[in-house]
Amino acid sequence: MNYLNLNTDEKSYKRPDLLTVLCILTFIGSGIRAFSSFFISISYNEAITFWEETEFNIPEMEIIMSGGKGFFVTGFIFYTVALFGAIQMWKLKKIGFHLYTVAQILLLILP
Repeated sequence: MNYLNLNTDEKSYKRPDLLTVLCILTFIGSGIRAFSSFFISISYNEAITFWEETEFNIPEMEIIMSGGKGFFVTGFIFYTVALFGAIQMWKLKKIGFHLYTVAQILLLILP
């Protein structure tokens, strides 16, 4: 009898290096974007006041803030789904890929 290798029927999978890099970048990028979208959505009125009172003339910020509070709430939801999908991909779950992909497509459509 082979007492040293009792779990011979279990397969252990190694995460591909490219998937590891994608997950780490998603943890960083989506994590920061979800965090910032959350705080801008809960303090939207203060953020508008801040951008109106500053002396910096940033036309892109005017376009971003014109999306309203719903833009940031929706962004928070999609970035959170992408982050959850990356966590599932890290665990080698197939559903993570689908969640991540749908969230990224919806983020492209959001603006």
